[in-house]
Amino acid sequence: MSCKRWHIESCPVIRVPTLCVHLEIGVTSSDYQRATDVLRAVLRIPAEGRREFLDRECGSATALRSAVESMLLRQQFVTVAGSAAEPDATQTDDASAVPSDARKIGAYTVLDVLGEGGMGVVYRAQQASPRRTVALKIVRPTLITPRMLQRFEHESQMLGRLQHPGIAQVYEAGTADAGTGPQPFFAMEYVRGVPLNQHCTNAGLGTRQRLGLFIKVCEAVQHAHQHGIIHRDLKPGNILVDQHGQPKILDFGVARATDAGTLNVTLQTEMGQLVGTLPYMSPEQVAGDPSLLDTRSDVYSLGVMLYELLAGKLPHNVVGKTIPEAARVIEHEEPTPLSSIDRVFRGDLQTIVGKALDKDKSRRYQSASDLAGDLIRYLHDEPILARPPSAAYQLTKFARRNRGLVAGAVAGVMLLGIGVIGTSWQAVRATHAERDESLRRVEAEAARADAEHQRDVAKREAAKATAVTQFLQETLSSADPNEKGRGVKLADLLDDAAKQVSSGYEDKPDVAAALRSALANAYNGLGLMDEAFAQASAAVEGFTSTQGIDSDDSQAARLTLGRVLRNQAKFEEARGVFQALLDVRERQFGLDDVRTRAALEGLAWTAADQGKLGDGERLFGLLAERAERALGADHADTLKARRSLGEVLLEDGKFDQAEPILLDVRARVERTVKPGSRELISLMEALQQLYRSKGDYQRAIEFGGVVLDDQIARYGADHPATLVRRTTFARTLMQGGRTEEAAAMLRKVLEVQRVKSGRDHFDTLTTTSFLADALQVLGDPAGAVTLRREVAEARTRTLGADHNQTLIAWTNLAYMLQDVKGYGESESILLDVLARRERIFGSEHNEVAVTLSILGSNAILQGNAALAEERLSRCVAIRSKVLPEGSGIRGISMSSLGEALRMRGKLVEAEPLVTTGAEWVLSDPRSPARNKKEAVDRVVKLYEQMGKRDRAAEWQARLLAKR
Repeated sequence: MSCKRWHIESCPVIRVPTLCVHLEIGVTSSDYQRATDVLRAVLRIPAEGRREFLDRECGSATALRSAVESMLLRQQFVTVAGSAAEPDATQTDDASAVPSDARKIGAYTVLDVLGEGGMGVVYRAQQASPRRTVALKIVRPTLITPRMLQRFEHESQMLGRLQHPGIAQVYEAGTADAGTGPQPFFAMEYVRGVPLNQHCTNAGLGTRQRLGLFIKVCEAVQHAHQHGIIHRDLKPGNILVDQHGQPKILDFGVARATDAGTLNVTLQTEMGQLVGTLPYMSPEQVAGDPSLLDTRSDVYSLGVMLYELLAGKLPHNVVGKTIPEAARVIEHEEPTPLSSIDRVFRGDLQTIVGKALDKDKSRRYQSASDLAGDLIRYLHDEPILARPPSAAYQLTKFARRNRGLVAGAVAGVMLLGIGVIGTSWQAVRATHAERDESLRRVEAEAARADAEHQRDVAKREAAKATAVTQFLQETLSSADPNEKGRGVKLADLLDDAAKQVSSGYEDKPDVAAALRSALANAYNGLGLMDEAFAQASAAVEGFTSTQGIDSDDSQAARLTLGRVLRNQAKFEEARGVFQALLDVRERQFGLDDVRTRAALEGLAWTAADQGKLGDGERLFGLLAERAERALGADHADTLKARRSLGEVLLEDGKFDQAEPILLDVRARVERTVKPGSRELISLMEALQQLYRSKGDYQRAIEFGGVVLDDQIARYGADHPATLVRRTTFARTLMQGGRTEEAAAMLRKVLEVQRVKSGRDHFDTLTTTSFLADALQVLGDPAGAVTLRREVAEARTRTLGADHNQTLIAWTNLAYMLQDVKGYGESESILLDVLARRERIFGSEHNEVAVTLSILGSNAILQGNAALAEERLSRCVAIRSKVLPEGSGIRGISMSSLGEALRMRGKLVEAEPLVTTGAEWVLSDPRSPARNKKEAVDRVVKLYEQMGKRDRAAEWQARLLAKR
């Protein structure tokens, strides 16, 4: 089996197909273990053999049979509780446990099955080096498509942002070919632990201890949110507490990207399934519209878990209810107050839980860190920030629950008031009674007509909403396994629903359009873009024909259509939709209205997606101006727009323009968040990248030092994530000229990584590479060559000979061999790399130019000027196509070609190449000092050979000034 892997910069978690371990499925606790054992066994059997297996295993035990079948149905229809670990299972790392005929997947030997879902299987597996047990997730070959592979790589990159002691790690992601094409896999941390609530019970934890443990969970969730990931399935079964008392969150595979660049990407392991576990879902999540979800949905789920940890039960009892019934309870019924369960919870603790569980997400805690902050304040006997709902708010909620009663009471009071006012008015203004009475009749008639119109509109909207709700309930309730089989998926139900809309609502075009709009959002959330496009287009057409193109419903449907088109990479069409919608909303609502800004943001991101960075900069600038006018300079929407503008400018290479924007955003964020907040640290990371890109390494060191200090304070100096940050910071130190300090730091990091992660781990090899660079600068080329050889050989073992990281490692070794005069070996390595890169990338790729550049340098060092000219001419031709003028990299290749021409006596041809090349190398802040010296030395050498000693002296002086 061939295996291809790529590095995950940090250690994310993906969602593991899970086993149902809820007790809310109708079995007693004594039967639970038996049902779970049967479920685990049946999941290992192909679908066609499961009925016979259940007949044999369950026999006449109908309750057991029903429980297992219910678990299977939920497994395939609704994500349920579970994890990559089996807390009660016997686990071993003993290699003798590996059966002799065990299946090999890349570098992993399969031990047994942990779980199975619609998307794939999770195995317990043994990794050879470093020796450890892992959870290995393999995607089914029948589901593999080019689009799926692209989504898989995107998922691994995005989840790679996560690095926290409270989040389980992913060690490796890649594809393995078992003869049926590439199968994506994840190798994940195999967590040994028990679910959060079970741990609290087993350990006999009191309230304060439970809160302390829960705060750690909040901090891990906040880390994911700061990196653009919503979990969407937080529950005790997805949070295991290990033997050290550290909670670890699993199952990030249902996470959804929240950063703007990937706003509409939904990460789901089991495509087409409902995402989440009903008792822990937020009201907006059970509503079924993915566009309503944000990080506050996870905050609600945290509130459910906190309630359960304290009260010993869930805030809402949805046992035995259908999905629509359970959704209604979660959306509309208030949970029993904690103080009614135990008076010890009255006061601040009840207020905190109540705020986390608020059905209005704008009144909920706005982040997991806010929730954690109030819990910390509670534990420290400090005033909490949350406050109990006001009387006015409670009255409003009462009015919503009792609309008829309140409406009657209000009408009575109003009539009484009108009578009193009328009597007083007539007593005082008797002479004008007839005129006033006439005026009142006119006003009353107008008010009656307006009320009738509003009532008619409300009736239509209510009828439409009722029809949509009933339709969706019927759609979800149609998942009858006796009719559709146990493999029914949400996508299948949506397809059936789409057919029903096409044939059953000809007489209700408004309802049909509303249903199509809901279907478009659902398909969009599942990543089924063709279906989403068809429904969104039909919704726009339906609303336009019944209400007009500029109605609110039509505009909302057009916004959905624009987002779908953008997801389909139909950027020109998306741009047209967003632009037309922006024009309408600017006329109707004004420039600064939130609806107008939503259309403008869609247009801005479409421009950025197209690579039209100039247009993106202009539009994000406009968005920031409008948000500031409407909300103020320090509002989150304003800062978000300005940060997006800064990032687009940074991507466009406009560092001097990006800098003041990002610094201003940082200053404003500092005024609104606590020092050391993740939001602020993330901004400092962006600034570190900015200054590294600008070549201002001292500023990069300044910001990088703050980021590193924060990392060490949070996770410790030897945490894997901290080690990666220390390696990156050492690289920045080296670029800033502090090479000895960098080398000392890299040696310490490398020592720890080799023990903790193994010598062949990607992070270990990255640190080894950086240390080799430091040794080269410090004048130890032999030591540098030894380390570079170690990296190249390890990359070949772990990634394969053709992986780009492997080719880079061999190229770096060949380059360093020149410093120890190993020209022959260098030549042999580079020719092999050149052949591989031409086969993989084609003949005009920049990676090919890199290889030709070093081959040309090798020929110069060996005195073969003709061969050097041939190789470097081709290198310069490629780089002139792929790199801009002024590029230091392009400049050094021009300088090298000029040197080859000088060696052949072609001085006139050489002069413009060596001088222009040197100018570009010196002016590019990213050019290494070695390249600057080499480029100037070549100019000096050329002018001395030409007899122009004054010009040679001028260039020598320029190099000294640069230093």
